[in-house]
Amino acid sequence: MKRFAPLLVIGPVLLVLLGFGLWGLLAPDHEMSWAENRTLAQFPVLDPHAWTGIPTAFNDYTADQFPARERLLRVYTRLQLALGKKQVRGAFVSRDGWLFIQSYDADMGALAAALTRAAETQPGPEYWYAALPTKPFCLPEADPLLIETAGRENLERMETALAGTAVRMTEAATALAETGPLAERQAQWYATDFHWNGRGAYAAISHILREMQAAGAIGTVSTEDLLSWETPDREYQGDLNRRFSNVFPIEAAGPVVHCRAELACYTSRDDSAPVAREAVFGSGLRETGRVDYNSLYAPNMAYLRVVNPQAPEQKRLVLLKDSLANAGLEIFFALFSQVEVVDARYTQAQPFSDLAQTADLVLVMLHQNNPAAETQAYLRGED
Repeated sequence: MKRFAPLLVIGPVLLVLLGFGLWGLLAPDHEMSWAENRTLAQFPVLDPHAWTGIPTAFNDYTADQFPARERLLRVYTRLQLALGKKQVRGAFVSRDGWLFIQSYDADMGALAAALTRAAETQPGPEYWYAALPTKPFCLPEADPLLIETAGRENLERMETALAGTAVRMTEAATALAETGPLAERQAQWYATDFHWNGRGAYAAISHILREMQAAGAIGTVSTEDLLSWETPDREYQGDLNRRFSNVFPIEAAGPVVHCRAELACYTSRDDSAPVAREAVFGSGLRETGRVDYNSLYAPNMAYLRVVNPQAPEQKRLVLLKDSLANAGLEIFFALFSQVEVVDARYTQAQPFSDLAQTADLVLVMLHQNNPAAETQAYLRGED
């Protein structure tokens, strides 16, 4: 009997391993991990000319397609939080459950150089750079261990690099960070998302427009009568909460700002490719279930042209942006007769030189820590 005693231990272990192996073989591969917000490795291509890379590719594949991987990540997350960890899954967890992506030093000089060169080689429009705030910069006292220094340094780097150039700079980060008590500033952001809500976008963009008005770039026009507000009765899926497998409470959707005027939207520079306004903005409100940042406000698109014949500012704006701008795009649509929105992270069919030839204003509006390598390349005319 003693001879079979080791099998009492080894047998169950082998059965578990065999079970997971069969589960992994029979279960379909997943393309996306919503918990990590990334694509997952697929079965490697057996290329006879690249045998040395196959073991690494297969290791990545087995790790990414491990059975019950998302559930195990959820358990791991709960364990880390139970141990009181502040840095979990690439995010910072504050004492009251707010989630942050901490700031980092960025090469803002390269972005400034690309902007300056564009202003010199495409001199028709007036050029502006606007820095939007990040959540930790606006809410540094949310936790004693949330140390925010890089955001201010990145702003100063950009100010220094653009000084004396043809590119004007404004930033809304300082204004929002110094507005009211913590609770008032928190009302402009989602607790479990990188992004802000419509209230935060409105405050920042209004500040930027006032700066542009003071410099004479646009007329003195109040946007209040041009906009309307909506707070949908919907659950909101925070991007960072998704990364944490939704172990934090699901939030309510925040306020949404709308342009009152009728808008014509196109994905082309001419009128050949119209797109319905409701198919782009607030698309998630016409579906059931939770909304996220892109479906509540606007998705990231390579190119979008919006025409408003009733706009008080009869100027053509080219807006180069990142996702933080999405919650406030309709503010620009209400003000300008034409806005061409470009997200350079996506393949572009419209060269910047073509857009600059017909623009009155070029506004590069990014969060304060974003050197935007793709935007730099787009401004330089690189594919």
